[in-house]
Amino acid sequence: MRKLESTVKSLSEELLKANGIIQKLQGEVRGLVGKVKVKNTVTVSQEKVLRETEAKLQSVDKDLQTAQREVCSKEEEIKQLKEQLEVTVQKLNESKEVLKTNENVINWLNKQLNEAELTRKMASAEASDAHSGFSALTGIRAQFYPPPGKTTDVSPTERGAGPTVSRQL
Repeated sequence: MRKLESTVKSLSEELLKANGIIQKLQGEVRGLVGKVKVKNTVTVSQEKVLRETEAKLQSVDKDLQTAQREVCSKEEEIKQLKEQLEVTVQKLNESKEVLKTNENVINWLNKQLNEAELTRKMASAEASDAHSGFSALTGIRAQFYPPPGKTTDVSPTERGAGPTVSRQL
């Protein structure tokens, strides 16, 4: 009986030790389960952040592609505008040349008109001078005046030493 009591006592001590180990292991399991739950929560939140970041990245990528298309479009527009500017400048230069030619023709025609008018006045003055004795050759100066409006004076260098000429633009 003593032997059995001693065996029961020893078994009970071992059982108490085993229960202590089991409780310790259960505590560790509860701790590990808590850690796993925290890790799962962190993982879920990180996955959510990752999905949001990927969505933002896709949105930014679409915006970038749109901006690149707009830049290409604007560059093409700039190229077309530069070409248009070159054509316009070329036409302006051609127009300036035509204007200069026209001014030269007008000046030449004015000179011819003034010379013809001077010759006519001199002829009529000589005819009247023959009777009065006055010389019309001194101080006769012809001028051509266009109808009223916006006018520009031709400089003495443009018209030579001839009379003052105004012309309508």
